[in-house]
Amino acid sequence: MSNRRNTFGHSEIIASGSRKCPKCNLLWSNDGFERHYKSCKTKHANRNKAALRAETVVASLSTTRSPYAKLLADHSTDVFRSAIPELQADELGGPGLSVSGATSLDAPEPDMHSPRQADLNTQNLEVVINTNEPLAPGSSMASQGPNNASNSTLEPDEHSIKIIPYPQPNRCPRNDGIINNVSSTVIPWAPFRTRADFRFAKTALSSNLSESQVNEFLDLHHINPGSAVTLRDYDEMRRIQDDAAKILMPFTEVAFSVPYQVRRQKLHYESSVRIKSLKDWMLELVLSPELQPHLHFDAIQKFCWMDKKWMRVYDEPWTTDNWAHIQASLPANGLPINIHLYADKALATNFDQSAHAKRLYPVVARLCNLPREIRNGAGLGSGTVVALLPVIDEFPPGLADNCQADFKCAVWHAAMQKLLDTIKLEAQFGHAIELDCHRSLGLQSKAWRLFPSIFILSADYEEQIIMAGIRGVFCCCPCVRCLIPDEELHNLLFEILLRDPSTLIQLLSEASKLTMTASREYLKEQGYRQVMNCFLTLGPRTNVFKALSYDTLHTDDLGRWGKHIWPLLKAQIQDEGSELFDEFNLRINAVPAWPDLHHFPSALSMDLADGSKYADLLKVVLHGALCLPVRFVNLVALIRIQAELRTLASMTVHTERTLTLGRELVKRFHTLSVECTKKFKKSFAFPKMHLLAHLFDDIEAKGVTANFTTKPGEQMHARLRAAFLTSSRKKDTADGEVLRKAHAAAVYQHIQSEIDVFDQSNISDPDDEEDDSNSTEPQIIHVQLCSKSGQLTLSLLEGMHPGDPAFRQFGTRVRQFIPTIDSDFLVTELTHLWVRVASILLQAAEGSV
Repeated sequence: MSNRRNTFGHSEIIASGSRKCPKCNLLWSNDGFERHYKSCKTKHANRNKAALRAETVVASLSTTRSPYAKLLADHSTDVFRSAIPELQADELGGPGLSVSGATSLDAPEPDMHSPRQADLNTQNLEVVINTNEPLAPGSSMASQGPNNASNSTLEPDEHSIKIIPYPQPNRCPRNDGIINNVSSTVIPWAPFRTRADFRFAKTALSSNLSESQVNEFLDLHHINPGSAVTLRDYDEMRRIQDDAAKILMPFTEVAFSVPYQVRRQKLHYESSVRIKSLKDWMLELVLSPELQPHLHFDAIQKFCWMDKKWMRVYDEPWTTDNWAHIQASLPANGLPINIHLYADKALATNFDQSAHAKRLYPVVARLCNLPREIRNGAGLGSGTVVALLPVIDEFPPGLADNCQADFKCAVWHAAMQKLLDTIKLEAQFGHAIELDCHRSLGLQSKAWRLFPSIFILSADYEEQIIMAGIRGVFCCCPCVRCLIPDEELHNLLFEILLRDPSTLIQLLSEASKLTMTASREYLKEQGYRQVMNCFLTLGPRTNVFKALSYDTLHTDDLGRWGKHIWPLLKAQIQDEGSELFDEFNLRINAVPAWPDLHHFPSALSMDLADGSKYADLLKVVLHGALCLPVRFVNLVALIRIQAELRTLASMTVHTERTLTLGRELVKRFHTLSVECTKKFKKSFAFPKMHLLAHLFDDIEAKGVTANFTTKPGEQMHARLRAAFLTSSRKKDTADGEVLRKAHAAAVYQHIQSEIDVFDQSNISDPDDEEDDSNSTEPQIIHVQLCSKSGQLTLSLLEGMHPGDPAFRQFGTRVRQFIPTIDSDFLVTELTHLWVRVASILLQAAEGSV
């Protein structure tokens, strides 16, 4: 579209009493021209200075060649055996992406029409993408660094951000602003008759109302003959709910068998698992019009200008090199779909704590391609239960005691294999789709292939043992991530060798040729069980050992701090006598109340606590430690380091500096733990102590801990537990009832998201107070302004219509009506009025049919 301000002829400008600014070519009235020109001249001079400095950067960038693009073009990169090339130092000053914090006179002004990168969590940073030139990739950013660019003299503002995408073919500038919500004539709350019916059914499900309670509430609604709720009873609500369940793919029960041996006789254990296809779940999210604009497929590198140099920033999973390794192994038309799986069993009810109490074993899936606030939230795109694994309460008769742990592990992997089989072919060959919002995602075409992989596995250490297929706490190498010997678990400085899937495949292949006893001894050297790991079937892009992640809840709050350091402190204080005991409690109790912080009236008397209480206790325990005698100095220092590590681990944005600081704290923690072992005879040789050595490697590889925490998954247990309590609780039907409610909750989230989009695109008159909750017809926008043409000042707009009485003293009257604007206020001109009308002839024709 042409800009209106550039269409005036010279005679028209003179007739309107306006002058044309030689700097910006805007038309201004004679009264305001001098003030505008003085400001525009200064701004123009600053812009020229920035342009001269930018030319230096562009000149240095033009000579850069990248080996990374060739690797991507050849598709020959072995991401498991070679380091991915990073970006050149000079490219950080180039025109590919520019990001600014505060306004700088030395930096070029951003294009106000450029798209904004939406994946920055920091609130005080603005990201502006310059699409004039593509950014060429480079070699090693880590070795040379963006700070060694000798050709660039332009120094960014403090805390400026630079974002550099990894070079990929068939890409275009990402534009989040081109997605328009279009009014739909489809009823978004279908198959429910009215919106009120859907709200009632959704509330009944979330409140876990029983059949009798639903009928009672419906009777109360029907006392008023004008009630918007049209549901008659529970049975009708269930029938509509079953129809709505067809919107998403349901759960299916799949049978499987596990071979085992009793006295040299080979038998098979028959069981089944209820699963939801990961492929269908993946496509439901990727093809969702509400979620598709929020997806991220391409790896990026973020940098922050701090203390005269660029610092690498880590937050979302796609800001890590692990994401780039996976993407480098894909074909040119391939897009990575990285999945986060959480699995943990929990009691179905808190009232039965016996050994044979009913337990639920859900598997929760999240899509790492979505922003963290969506995937860890509670609405559409959040965690979804995709399987309910069987829990082994009784072993087959005759099974030897030393084979029971192997049998449990084999059943788990056989059940999980049925879930992973739903993406097995797609992980190898991809799944072809068309993305309607491809332009907003920075993709040139609609047609792509999705390659799913398991990027993150979250669980407690006990569950990770099963996922990794190792023998457990007392084996030769008890770590699920590396091959550290069990006698070195206390040593955080020990040089470790990471576990490798290809090595495991080779070991299992060699062990299969041996007898059962010989193969057990052969695998015992590295702590593996005689079980085929199900994650190995998904190909090289899924590395189960890299996917297993550090968990602050179980490793810190309920582990190293809550189970080891805090009991040690309690025991030592109790040995000092009641006076110190009481004074410590008084100091903790004296900590002022604070929002979202537990208060501890008697901290040392607390026997049972959940993870959040232990985390809060760590925040205030040092206040009580002020009264401790000198012999506690090493233990208090250890607690201080533990508190600092826990604070660092909970940060939602990390930089190279925070990772370096964290690794230094780990070294100090090791030194102090050795001193405490000597002084208090406390052994720190346990797996959750050693896992601290992997914490900051995990952050560097998968982003901040909020990406792989188990807390969102733990919250799913409460919903499933509530669903179980309102079920029949029969052994044969309880699991199906729980999953039916879990599926209904996912369907209701989908319907609610469509209603939200419908409400945004069909904005009603705010003065219309009529309640339309019982309406079955969607609202339609009849009049809409569109086609922005340009911006004009009030005086210029008045001068363009000299003979029109409506524009007489137009600027003066507008400023009287809106006192906050001045003479330089710009008015946006829209050249089209879009009107939707109903055809009387068509209505008459429809009425006669």
